[in-house]
Amino acid sequence: MTALQQKTTPQNKQAYLLRNEEGECYIINKQVIKILADAASTGNLFSLVQITGSKGEASPLHVHDQQHESIYVIDGLLELTINNEIHTLASGDYAHLPAGTVHQYKTLRNRTRFYSFSTDGSMADMYRNIADPYAYTVPHSEAADSITAAALHDLDHDYRIVTDPPQGLIAAKQITAAELPDAAVPYVVESGAGESMLAADQLFTFLATQATTDKKYLAVMTEGYAGEAVPVHHHEKHTECFLCLEGKMTMWADGEEFHLEKGDFLHVPAHIEHSFRLDVHHTKFIGFLASGLFEKFFRLLGEPYEHSELPKTPGAFSFQRVLENIHELDLKLS
Repeated sequence: MTALQQKTTPQNKQAYLLRNEEGECYIINKQVIKILADAASTGNLFSLVQITGSKGEASPLHVHDQQHESIYVIDGLLELTINNEIHTLASGDYAHLPAGTVHQYKTLRNRTRFYSFSTDGSMADMYRNIADPYAYTVPHSEAADSITAAALHDLDHDYRIVTDPPQGLIAAKQITAAELPDAAVPYVVESGAGESMLAADQLFTFLATQATTDKKYLAVMTEGYAGEAVPVHHHEKHTECFLCLEGKMTMWADGEEFHLEKGDFLHVPAHIEHSFRLDVHHTKFIGFLASGLFEKFFRLLGEPYEHSELPKTPGAFSFQRVLENIHELDLKLS
């Protein structure tokens, strides 16, 4: 076990690793919430939770007045009501819910599982306040209703129950190709869609950009062939985290080396040197970067790419444009 590896989120902002089998879990009805990042561990930047629900579990219809939220489905089928319209999300689908979006989810299959990323970090503490500690990552058969929508009204969190949703709300755009909205509006990205940039043997796909998050964060999917490690570097102004979805990867952070597989999570705050290498073909991870200022790096590193699959024969890697503009980027090479 490395020094960075933790059983739960640390109590201060630092680099840390949470394995798939680790994490602080809570149960609400037949839903298990596993906390991967919170206000304390990220310096109030964001929270990240994994939610696993039995078929038919649902949240109340609600809205966050200040927080942006991103939802990424990894297993099962999720029904998501967004501003009075119903969307069905399967594995690999992404939903973008800016502040002010009225929404509600319902799990349509047993053990539906998804990640919820939200700005400012307070959502993790909300779950701690309303749920019971739990030792497992899936619900048990005897789980009973333990929280009601009415109880959520009394919480001091950015979670407001909506009983009479207004009409005329902005409909969520369904993204089936490359183009994302140019403003902080709700949308849904089907698996494989999103704005993609190709850099040799790695494909970067934007699920959320500065424009869609009011510059608060980026959500970027990375997929690639097994290859060489990226240069060791650090950032002075933003936090980066890595959530492995498929395959295997080696990571270096704060002087330590470790290996990530599906479900493993690494949090890397500003000033921590780090690097990664994809160890098997088609390894995939999602990165959340707060704030969104690092977007220009990906656009300089890669070329616009119209496909959702990697090329058969990758092109040569070039770092030249990045080096020519490095004074404009939050990137410090070691």
